[in-house]
Amino acid sequence: MLSTNPDIVALFAGQFEPGLNLCIEGTAGAEPSLDSSLFSHQIYKTDHDAWTSSRLPEQIGTNPGPIYVAGFLAEYCVLKTCQSMHGAGLVPILIEDCIETGDDVQNRKDAMFAALCDLPVAHCADVARTAG
Repeated sequence: MLSTNPDIVALFAGQFEPGLNLCIEGTAGAEPSLDSSLFSHQIYKTDHDAWTSSRLPEQIGTNPGPIYVAGFLAEYCVLKTCQSMHGAGLVPILIEDCIETGDDVQNRKDAMFAALCDLPVAHCADVARTAG
């Protein structure tokens, strides 16, 4: 269980299956900003909401440490996952500089942060210090 180490960060990798990356290789944001060696588990989802479409609930258990969330697309995957986690009584921490959306719809990311304004926000450097 991830809950045995309060400093663990779960990385959601792959869009809808392990290894499937729908980002354009070599462009900004196509690769995670955090070193994957910081993560003990990569949890794959099958729908926008990683809370309801993956093994995430069973992996983190009922009393987890901090849960940091990063991802793409902000207005779908990140929003739905955080709403479901919050509805389950958890308080996910948004990694602000590791959450993105399409270049032409940046206003959607702003709307996602507004919708989740009650949740705490961290930055990539904060997470690296916590995990390292």
